[in-house]
Amino acid sequence: MSGTLRTLAATAALAAGLAAGAAQATVLTFDVDNSKPNVSVAMPQAYGDRVTAAVQGGASYGVGAEGFTGNVVVDYAGSPQTSLIRWPNAYGDLTNVLENETDGATYIDLTFTADAGFQVVLFGFDLAGWPSKDYLLPGGVRVTSGADSLFSEANVLVQGDTTGPRHTSFDFGSGLAGQALTLRIDLAGLANNSDNIGLDNVRFGQLALPTTAVPEPATWALMILGMAGAGAALRQRRRWASAG
Repeated sequence: MSGTLRTLAATAALAAGLAAGAAQATVLTFDVDNSKPNVSVAMPQAYGDRVTAAVQGGASYGVGAEGFTGNVVVDYAGSPQTSLIRWPNAYGDLTNVLENETDGATYIDLTFTADAGFQVVLFGFDLAGWPSKDYLLPGGVRVTSGADSLFSEANVLVQGDTTGPRHTSFDFGSGLAGQALTLRIDLAGLANNSDNIGLDNVRFGQLALPTTAVPEPATWALMILGMAGAGAALRQRRRWASAG
């Protein structure tokens, strides 16, 4: 199945789920340390976990129209992971972006995992180039849920030049959903420019899944009696048929 068809299928599944539970949304703005807004800061793994307020644990978040994501955790990975940092400026018109500081790095991964009974929903994100330059991202962008590819686009033009659009936006409409989602920014092929790709404004949410009601003990008893009665009636009909 193509990336487009997978996206349409995931969107249809999400639309069905929205009828059963309310979506929520948090925006990762990568303002990970409000005490140091204008310097680079190592990306803390706790940023984005179980967000319930615009300011939480000394970090800031954007707020989607739907609310927060108290049932989702976020993990950051890269190659190498220790080089993931928040950089303050000059990635197009974006400020406080996530980037991999090591030249020759090959990817940035964000993995979102929802609690049991919930799904995580990815609505969109922004990319931009430093220092205010455009770059072609050969490996592009992928969103996966386990072994399933929900979105894939290669040869992405990451904008940032002052003479044109200042960043590139991805918008997944009503969202890509799964119990766990991984967003990969593939930096392979950029060589020493791999640290010039910045990620920002990652908008994700959560969706409460419908629950199946469990019958009360009295209801179970009535069901058992009903099945027993139906079985007895069936056996009686068989005896009558044999006697006839």
